[in-house]
Amino acid sequence: MLFDGLVELLRLHGFPVTVEHELRLQRVLPHLDKGCKGPVELCDILCPLFATTQEQQEAFGPIFERWLRASGVAAIEPKAEAETPKPENAAQPWYNRRRTYLALIPVVVLGVALSVPQVRVRPLEEVPKPTITQSIQPIETPAGRLPQIVTTEIKYPPPPAWMPWWQARRQWIYGVIGTVLLLWTLFEIWRYQRRQVILQRSREERERPPHRLPLSLTPQQAGLGQDSTLAGAARWMRQREVTGSNAIDIPATIREAIKQAGFVPAFLERQRTREPAYLMLIDRQGFRDHQMALFDEYAAALKRRNVDVTVLHFEGDPRYPVEGSWDLMVQRHGGDRLLLATDGEQLRHPKTGLLWSWVARDFKNWAQRALLTPLEPERWGARERELGTVFAVWSAAPDSLLTLSRGLSGSGSSGWRPRRIGLHRGSGER
Repeated sequence: MLFDGLVELLRLHGFPVTVEHELRLQRVLPHLDKGCKGPVELCDILCPLFATTQEQQEAFGPIFERWLRASGVAAIEPKAEAETPKPENAAQPWYNRRRTYLALIPVVVLGVALSVPQVRVRPLEEVPKPTITQSIQPIETPAGRLPQIVTTEIKYPPPPAWMPWWQARRQWIYGVIGTVLLLWTLFEIWRYQRRQVILQRSREERERPPHRLPLSLTPQQAGLGQDSTLAGAARWMRQREVTGSNAIDIPATIREAIKQAGFVPAFLERQRTREPAYLMLIDRQGFRDHQMALFDEYAAALKRRNVDVTVLHFEGDPRYPVEGSWDLMVQRHGGDRLLLATDGEQLRHPKTGLLWSWVARDFKNWAQRALLTPLEPERWGARERELGTVFAVWSAAPDSLLTLSRGLSGSGSSGWRPRRIGLHRGSGER
């Protein structure tokens, strides 16, 4: 592959390149012919795929330039400051200029000030004076009913105390309220135009490199449930293993007593056997990690074939499993066969490339331990050779798992012993 040299160079400089990064690169490659016009744009497109921090983004450029020179390109062309320079005196509409709104404010204030004194306000009606009414009502007297004139005075309530103040100033109050509403309307128009300018600038920024390519990969099943090779590996993995204790073999003792005419010099013993149990530690980068999904499917396929497999997950460091603690895991599964599903990048020092000291110390609790890497044997290198000093390194393929399980039937269990990885052949043999 063309970019294998770049990926290995990034790993040597401490970039955490995983299967997820390589999948992103595979998705971007078909689109390079359409959007890539040179080495500069190629660097801008590949940088977001591998560099997530500011330090990594600053270091990616020199590493990419070194890889290009090694690939046959002389140097990276200087990046232009602006691909499509904008005209300096670009004409803008009048409603998109700030000076327009600043010039309208004094004109509006002056017009309101001149028009307010001429507003004709209807005068308040004067309070009516009290009125006197007269009526004739009959009055009872000793002489009988006699008509009499009754005078009644009607008084109106006085006006409130604030009425004279309102009558003198209401025309100015109307003018101030109208001015505030007009200024608020102009401010809303200016703010709307400002938001449109910000949106336009954000669209232009998105079109400039480095570009962010949103990648969405739908998880797909590898179809391991119908794999005949994996079914054969499961049969070998279910074979009973010999324990370190002995038990009295009653049938053999009876047969020996019959041969000796009833005399039993000693009870015959046989080695105990048990069904093997497996502990699979799976490395994950997140809940949507495709590598984790592949190994989970492996474990599910083995469980459906009656293989006793316990699955635990960890994120980079296997000493901190997600489902429990290291001490509890050693206590419960110390006698199981260990399957470490990871590429092993976090198990070695990023600068020296040697395994951390705790790898050989903590994993000695499992006499039978193997590491399943997602890389093909043709792509193995110094990392797999270093891992082979502690683990039995195998590819995470059904045929490799079958070879590993067949090694269990031998007396030495050669498939589980650490192996010396050959770098020149890349086959992983001794």
